[in-house]
Amino acid sequence: MPDDAQLLEGAGFTIYKVMDAEQLKAYYSGEATDGEGNPITTVDIDTYTDTDTSTGKVTLKTEYEKNKVGNEVVTKKDGVAQFNGLKLGLYVVVETTTPPAVTAPVTPFLVSVPMTAVSTAEKSNQGEKWLYDIKVYPKNATAKGDVVLKKVGFTGSKTAAEALAGVKFTLQWKNPSGEWENVAKCVDQVTDSSGEITVKDLVKVLTALLKLRAQTVVTLLTKVQSMFLK
Repeated sequence: MPDDAQLLEGAGFTIYKVMDAEQLKAYYSGEATDGEGNPITTVDIDTYTDTDTSTGKVTLKTEYEKNKVGNEVVTKKDGVAQFNGLKLGLYVVVETTTPPAVTAPVTPFLVSVPMTAVSTAEKSNQGEKWLYDIKVYPKNATAKGDVVLKKVGFTGSKTAAEALAGVKFTLQWKNPSGEWENVAKCVDQVTDSSGEITVKDLVKVLTALLKLRAQTVVTLLTKVQSMFLK
């Protein structure tokens, strides 16, 4: 997995078979032809998708929708969506469900089973070594923002709220399964002298504060960029 990658739960992917084993073999051997007998020298994602010129959105061509293989697979907490037992052939992978944090789905992409090993600068083994356990790392763009949490309370008979330092907060988010989980970067964080905690680079998720003490007030000061709290 790339070093800068972050695991994303709740992204759903669906695959469509666009070449069977014989067609893929013919393509790799340079013998593939189209319906008119012309040689096929290059196959890319544009062969199987349409692009909306006004929005830039890329979608699967309708004639390939009937080639859907199995059901949508959704990434788990480890960020993995796994398709098992695929027959040899060429597949289009489409992101069909996007989590709330995602600003745009991944552009559809091709995966062949098997796939030739990637060439290196030292030696080209493309076409000589075949990979049957394929791993790909599609990357979504996610909306992020910073949130400042402030803890205030009342002392004695005073009617004006005062900032409370040294109070612990834990921030939670609601995952795609509807369960509440701690946000790793904001567990048992302690307010500073102004009663504040700043949590940076939160993705756009449904968040809530754990109730720590009775008769206290929590004020949400800021939310920036594309961050949304519901």
